[in-house]
Amino acid sequence: MLKNINPKVRRGLSITAHIIGTLSFLFILYAVLGTWINPSERTVSPNEVARQMETYPERIPKHEIVKSTVKEIKSVPLYGYSYKVSDNMYIVNFSRGEFNVGDKIRFKVVGAVKIGDAYLVNADYE
Repeated sequence: MLKNINPKVRRGLSITAHIIGTLSFLFILYAVLGTWINPSERTVSPNEVARQMETYPERIPKHEIVKSTVKEIKSVPLYGYSYKVSDNMYIVNFSRGEFNVGDKIRFKVVGAVKIGDAYLVNADYE
């Protein structure tokens, strides 16, 4: 059937098919690498996570990455050390980590306990 088509039209169709195939391949490659390099997990502030846990106390936002600055480090009985990351959120660890006051920190909330108006959070560092 293609033999009956004019050679110039056949060449034009061939070039068009190659361009469409190349663009499709590049789009798929961009989509795959974009998802691989930039994870689909969103980055939020500690205040937003605290609001989410206030709204839905039975659900811990484990899929969101929290980004903050360490404001204060204290030794806490029974918990080890606490890192203040916002006015209403502290990360607690049994051992002193490698963070200092002023360091940027990225973590996922693994567990949380509300004490008063603040949350003591067990974190998985990114």
